Amino acid sequence: MRLQDWVAAMLTGPASLSNVISAGREDLDKAYDWPASQEEAKMLLAGKALSCEATTERLVEALGSGRTALRPVHLAVFLDQLWALQQLLQAGAKMQDFETEVVISALPKWPLQKAAEPASLRQILAIVTRLEARMEYMESEILG
Repeated sequence: MRLQDWVAAMLTGPASLSNVISAGREDLDKAYDWPASQEEAKMLLAGKALSCEATTERLVEALGSGRTALRPVHLAVFLDQLWALQQLLQAGAKMQDFETEVVISALPKWPLQKAAEPASLRQILAIVTRLEARMEYMESEILG
């Protein structure tokens, strides 16, 4: 499986994701590198049935400048696809250490220039804040 396969499936619908899960069950917890350029990231997300311009812009901005590795569960959360997260968890994907993985993988390469450091730290804080809110919501939705 490739990152493109997971993204396309999550932005197409449940039947498509089910097919990808069946074909790539051993890759449920594999981390995939996020595209290095913003243009590649936009191309990855655009033009799918469930894609949204606001989500595309948010992801490109939040993940575009770091060295980021995402697992399928991360994608489901970032793409705001609760049904996809449920399918992945039911198929056996792991959710532990979710926030830690995403925050660590989003850290920019060190050493940073002094001018870049505050912006990078604000970006990481924004990612953590959004993750905490999403995780609380998804936990309440999944666990009832």
